[in-house]
Amino acid sequence: MHTVTAPHPVGGWQQARRERVAELLAAHPDAWCPDQYHNPDNVAAYRPLAYELVAQLGRVDTLVVSVGTGGHSAGIGRVLRSFFPALRVVGVDTCASIIFGQPAGTRLMRGLGSSIYPGNVAYELFDEVHWVAAPEAVWAARALARTRYATGGWSVGAVALVARWVARTSPAEQRIVAVFPDGPHRYVGTVFDDDWCRRHRLLGHVPAEDPQEITRCTETVVTRWTRCEKVERPAPGVGDGGGGGGGMAAEDDGRGSAAGDGSCGSAAADGSRGTASGDGNRRTGPGDGNRGMAGVAR
Repeated sequence: MHTVTAPHPVGGWQQARRERVAELLAAHPDAWCPDQYHNPDNVAAYRPLAYELVAQLGRVDTLVVSVGTGGHSAGIGRVLRSFFPALRVVGVDTCASIIFGQPAGTRLMRGLGSSIYPGNVAYELFDEVHWVAAPEAVWAARALARTRYATGGWSVGAVALVARWVARTSPAEQRIVAVFPDGPHRYVGTVFDDDWCRRHRLLGHVPAEDPQEITRCTETVVTRWTRCEKVERPAPGVGDGGGGGGGMAAEDDGRGSAAGDGSCGSAAADGSRGTASGDGNRRTGPGDGNRGMAGVAR
């Protein structure tokens, strides 16, 4: 197990881990890193889920997806839009993530957002983006657990918060799909731990009924749930595309292992009671305990 002990001066912990992986690859010519941020197989792994959604639901009007590596949003979104050209794609990011042009900063949330520009992010797909703060995601994840008995971690809370708003503000006949990237088991000691949440001042923050609105992604630094309907690809040259990482600002405050920065996440469809999941480059059955869910919000 190789770890990093100090953040990169520009790119934070995320870039420090990626540079350590690059050193290991150079030292071991036979080694291989999946590189979830730029590997097109990450995107391809989620296409079967989109076809399953089409088969089970018949029509999808709006897709609500979190954006981290860009894999499942691109894989699902491109296929669905090929079937439904008027599909509305709503991206969900976190405050202090640079993916959609915000400045990077310390992020408590894991698995959502980034301090690099992942090559897999399909910017052309998104009709709007929402940023959600950590306390808001915690509130939503816990509320989902209390009221729906199905929940997950940071990403699921953020997606659920946005999907609820989309459902409430959309015409009644709209069919809305929200993808939950994982389950709650990895967050027992964080999102669902009262003491941990108190230490990080995450409890007691009830989100607003509606997001704050901005006209451009770079208009202001967002610190709470915020929405922007004008999505643009950030200026190239800062950690964009090729996997090297480039110049980036500070990321999350967790260390993590260098070798563990390449695995893909998982997602699953649970639209009309049947379930299946896409994990990495394989198809897995309902017995996979590490799958997420795609649920119809209406």
